[in-house]
Amino acid sequence: MNELERLASYRVAARQANGVITSTDIAEATGVNPTMVRRDLSTVIGSIGKRGFGYQPATLIGAIEKKLDGQWPAIAETTRREKDVLERIIKSIPNQEG
Repeated sequence: MNELERLASYRVAARQANGVITSTDIAEATGVNPTMVRRDLSTVIGSIGKRGFGYQPATLIGAIEKKLDGQWPAIAETTRREKDVLERIIKSIPNQEG
C-alpha cells in the first residue's frame, strides 16, 4: 500500500473506533506495521496523538481528511487488488456497537 492508501485505511479504522484508538489498534485493523502507522501519522499529519494514550478518533479523522483533501481521485483509481485489501480491512474490524 502506498501512503495515501494507508491513510485512507487508517481513516476507516478510526471511524470504527469507540473511544481512543492507538497505533497498535490501527495496525491490527489495517495489517500495517505499528511503526509505519506512527511514522505516517507523525510525519504526514503531525503530532496529534499523545504517547501512551493514542488518538482521539475525531481529531485523527479530521487530520487525515485534511491531508487527503484533493487526493481522493488518486485513491479512487487504485487497482482492484488494492480495493480488495481495503474491503478486507473493513470486514476485519469488529463491530463495536451493542
